[in-house]
Amino acid sequence: MEELAGPVPSATGGLDAEFQEDRNKLKQEENGTYTDPDVLSYADKLCSQEACVTKVEAVIHPQFLAELLSTEPHLDFLALAEELEQEAGLTLEE
Repeated sequence: MEELAGPVPSATGGLDAEFQEDRNKLKQEENGTYTDPDVLSYADKLCSQEACVTKVEAVIHPQFLAELLSTEPHLDFLALAEELEQEAGLTLEE
């Protein structure tokens, strides 16, 4: 039955350590932050490979990257997406 309902609080009212760890991982995923050293190490390894960086740069539009890295407090992603769609002749569905 516990499999269906998930972990339950202990008699002291606290959550078990495994549940708390899963909850922290979920929060990290929602926030876009990862503290797993293996993931960070893998990302560093990929970024150090010129072929990988070149392929990523070919996919990411330079204007989008410039907007993303800009110091402006507000980015209008919808307007940027529309502009890039018109430039490429594509729609969101494509």
